[in-house]
Amino acid sequence: MDILTLGQPLLTALLASVSVPKNAESLEPSMTSRSHERSGDRLSDCNVIEGPSLTAFLGTEADACSGDSQGSSEGNQLIINIIKIPNQSHRLCLAKSIDFQAAMATFHIFEIPNISECFDIIKELGQGSYGQVVLAQERSTGKAVAAKLVRKDRTLLKSASFLTEFCFSITLSEHPHIITTYPVFIGTIDHFVLSQELATAGTLHDVIRSEIGIPEAAVKRCARQISSALDFMHSRGLVHRDLKPDNVLLMDEDCNQIKLSDFGLTQPAGYYVSSMSHIVPYMCPELCDLKDGEYLLLSPTIDTWPFGVLLFVALTGYFPWLEATVYDSMYQEYIDWRQCADCTPPPACWKMLSREAICMFNNLLSQCPSSRQSVLSIFNYFNFPWKVKVFEYGSWGRGPLSYISDP
Repeated sequence: MDILTLGQPLLTALLASVSVPKNAESLEPSMTSRSHERSGDRLSDCNVIEGPSLTAFLGTEADACSGDSQGSSEGNQLIINIIKIPNQSHRLCLAKSIDFQAAMATFHIFEIPNISECFDIIKELGQGSYGQVVLAQERSTGKAVAAKLVRKDRTLLKSASFLTEFCFSITLSEHPHIITTYPVFIGTIDHFVLSQELATAGTLHDVIRSEIGIPEAAVKRCARQISSALDFMHSRGLVHRDLKPDNVLLMDEDCNQIKLSDFGLTQPAGYYVSSMSHIVPYMCPELCDLKDGEYLLLSPTIDTWPFGVLLFVALTGYFPWLEATVYDSMYQEYIDWRQCADCTPPPACWKMLSREAICMFNNLLSQCPSSRQSVLSIFNYFNFPWKVKVFEYGSWGRGPLSYISDP
């Protein structure tokens, strides 16, 4: 089995407490198979075992080796198995995404017994299975940051993906609408600690009012900034994969400045992904329909769909559906309406939208991934009202709709 030898100091700090067996299995299965059936952009899982290791993962194809690692003089060189992807063309697509070696060269590594040596913890901001995010103050500067504390005992099987997320976060930080991750990596006895700029106004989810949403002007401000951040990622060959209001951070309550965050699920376009453990309202239909043993080829259109759902939720305060499957009556009603929009009124929660807004959403929420317009297509609709108040509802498509724009 091909393996990648990495001698970076960051990996020593990251995996200091993790013993990596020489013949350990790869963290994710290869999508290359001696016999597989392809259906559209999916691969059926049939003897999916072997395939080339992702030696392009750190921006080079020359660092791969097999067998024992040649340790450095300090004995801290590590071997880690890397995710596998189908073929050479897909390997190269990731090499274009990000220069991991350049990213790691900028890191500052610190090993301390306890986080209190660097930070004063003020309060908890969030918690998950991996650990917690806390509001902290740097002791040396007095600067407030969001510190992500990841428990070492929870990262044994995810250490490579954790490192990947850190590298993505660092290299994407240059964009003005992506949260800044500071290139400082701290290891304590129990945790890995990353620090990011503090989003002082919480998340977009915090300000969306149920059945009301947020003002149209604020939605448009969010739309401009999120689309810019996503387009930046897509230009780097990356797909976010977890776009939702919780991952849009606010620097002020009026959404004048927002930041896209959380790159834990980010992968390169051209990478194959399996089905998720559960379906959420933001998930595109091709992911919702994915069966066990099937894999989907990632493309930027997988971000376009949740971007459309996010804008709808922010604008209306409603989910358009709970899942984009035939089992969801609201989703099925939307699909049926789209097929006969000229003669059928829109579903109830869509009636508050202008014709132009509905056109925009239809372009973002096309069932066919290849028919979805890019996230930047929303710029064609900024000069039109998106949300309306309906006073008289006639026959949709057979006469003018009476409305006034939402102030």
